[in-house]
Amino acid sequence: DDLLRERAALQKTYAALKQSVAKRPKPAAMLAKLLHEMKVALQEFERAIAQAVRELPQGEPAFSVITSIPGIGLLTGAALLRLFTRAPDASADAIVALPGLDPRPMDSGTRRGVRRLSKRGDAQTRRLLYNAGMAGAKTDTWRPIYERERAKGLSSTAALLVLARRLVRIAFSLFKSGQQFDRTRVMA
Repeated sequence: DDLLRERAALQKTYAALKQSVAKRPKPAAMLAKLLHEMKVALQEFERAIAQAVRELPQGEPAFSVITSIPGIGLLTGAALLRLFTRAPDASADAIVALPGLDPRPMDSGTRRGVRRLSKRGDAQTRRLLYNAGMAGAKTDTWRPIYERERAKGLSSTAALLVLARRLVRIAFSLFKSGQQFDRTRVMA
């Protein structure tokens, strides 16, 4: 938890600093060493996260199963492993709700309102899952599903969230079964 949180904070600072000096050569030159050191620190965080995953009981095999899914890498895999080990007996719906990816109904009587994300979970995990959805939408495995959701009239953000929820459900199923991802079993 702490490693993921601290890495996210450093990444946010690094990105903001890099963007602020992007078109200003003199400040960019002055901060080049600092930016390089921050980038090295981010890589060290990633190594520490990978080591922490290996030290968990059954962490390496479970992590290997989770990251076998296209679109899920080190950071998202570690966040999902943390999520799944906290609630191993939960339902898939509960796991989707933990990071706040579940749709919140806005209904009253016969009126059906627009559904929005509940956002009642860890924002960092939700961000990582959204990024996994973006990465997944670029793969041959998940692109047809993303495009099908877009064809239904969903915005790109909504379609990516649908894909992120699907990734969580599949990762949780694989975590429980211990099986590697099989692309042929994905139904478009």
